[in-house]
Parts: sequence; C-alpha cells; structure tokens
Amino acid sequence: MRRLTAPVFVLLLTAPPALAQDGFFATADAVQLRNAGASREVVIVDPDADLDVEGDLRAVEAEAVTAPRVSLGYRWRSRWNTPAEITFSGWRSDASGTLAVDAGAGLLWDVLTPPSLALAGYDGSATATLDDDATVIDLSYAQTVLADERAIVRFRAGLRHIAYETRLSADYVSGISEASVRTSSALDTYGVRVAAEGALPLGAGFRLAGEISYGLLWGDVEATYTAASSAGFPGVDVRRGRDRNIDALEGAARLEWQSRTGLGLRAGVEWARWSSAIDQITFTDDIQPGAVVVQAQDAVWYGVSLGVGYRW
Repeated sequence: MRRLTAPVFVLLLTAPPALAQDGFFATADAVQLRNAGASREVVIVDPDADLDVEGDLRAVEAEAVTAPRVSLGYRWRSRWNTPAEITFSGWRSDASGTLAVDAGAGLLWDVLTPPSLALAGYDGSATATLDDDATVIDLSYAQTVLADERAIVRFRAGLRHIAYETRLSADYVSGISEASVRTSSALDTYGVRVAAEGALPLGAGFRLAGEISYGLLWGDVEATYTAASSAGFPGVDVRRGRDRNIDALEGAARLEWQSRTGLGLRAGVEWARWSSAIDQITFTDDIQPGAVVVQAQDAVWYGVSLGVGYRW
C-alpha cells in the first residue's frame, strides 16, 4: 500500500539557480525514497508439517513513497563578493506496508510474540502492518567560496530537527486461538548540520551537482512493546525510553539545468543514514518471561528526486 503525503519537510537540500542578483528563491521536489531499515520479520512459512522449524522467514516492509519537499530562502552577495543564502527547508515521509500469509498445506511459526504466548507450528494465518513516518526541518546558512565558469563550491551550516517513528502491528490466528503484538519506536532529536556542495558546468545551462552532509543531533528514543494471547496467559506491556545521539550522514548527486530567467530543473539520486534511530524490543526466553533484548538499528534512506526551482 502506498500513500502520497501532504507537503513536506526536508531531508536533503537542493541548490536554487545560481544567479548573481539578490532576491528570494523557492524550490519544490517530488522525492521517492525507500527506507531500507524499515522492515520487520513476522513469521516463518514452513512448507512441511513435520514440526521442524524450517522455511522462509517473511518480513513486512514499508514501501517507497513519493512525497513533496519544499525550500524557501534569500540570497545576497556577501562581503567576500560571493553569494550567501539563508534557507528554510522541510520534508515529510509517511510510508506503510502490509503482509498477509496463509499456512496452506504447511505450518506457520510466530517469531514476534513472547515465547510464552506464541503460536508455534500452527495451521492458520499471519497478518502485519508497518507504518514508518519521518519529519525533517532545516534552517541553514550557506556561503559560496568559489563561483566561476569552471566550478561552484559552497559550504552550509545550520540547525536540524528530526522526528521519526515506526509502528508495527502483527496478528496470528489458528482456529479459535489468537496472538497479537504491537511495537513502536519514536525518535525526537535536535542538533546541527554541516554540508559541502559543488557543481561542474557542462554548457547550455546544464551542470552536474552534488553534496555531502553530516548532522549531529541529541534527543531521546522511546520503544514500546505490547502482546496478548487468547490462551489466557498474562499479557505484556513494556516500554523503554533513553537519551540518544544521532549521526546523520547524507549525500546527493543531480543533473541540473537553469535558465537566465531564474527557472531551474533537476533530477538526481539521494541517500541518507541515521545511526541508531530505531530501538527494537525482543523477548528471548520461554523459561524467564521477562528476558528481553533492546537492539538499536539504523534508518537508511535511498531514492530519486525530480525538482523545479525559481528565483525572483
């Protein structure tokens, strides 16, 4: 299942047309990103009915979504006689995915529910839904240090906010027996971001452009885990919150075209990695019901973008 999102709040900044005069500029991009870290194993599909644990491990994944991204800024000629600019940018992603599995002639093995509640080697079905939401807001200052017919080089620094939440719901059904799991991980951070941007003119208004950036953010992440079973065992409802430092490494490469009237077009690829952005709670022991492991996971984004910019 794929949903288009409402406007936006930014992951990677794109440069407006490099005109000399002072003035405002705006950019809008259609960005299709997939979160490679947004997946969760749900069930083992065993083709045989011999009670040996074997078969394919199935996961629910968040699909790629196309989301708008906007930037608004002001550019002027600085005292170093090169362009400077202040930019506010934003991007928001709202992705989801579903999984539905039937045992058929084989068996299913529940891998999410605590061992004391799990349906093991059962004939039935498993369904899951994953929601993956991210919001990024940037306020930055950029200074061009080189701008001629050979190359353009710009450095950027500013403030960043990242809010990221992933939620998973899984249900296992075998006749009148049922088990369910609900998990979530919510990240809320603020920090700084620095970037280096460059472009090589190709002629006729075209140029190759790229950027690489690093952000260091501070905040907290809270993970939750609830589980229940129709078998009558006690349910599970636990949570863990802790402070977290996030490293955000990002990059982009684009082909851009700009006119002398202020209109600019671009297309490119983008990539981002947010370290330890997700906490995952897993119950590990059927003898000691309270035995858990909390694993920190990265969020890794990649995809393509198409955009338009204008300066007046």
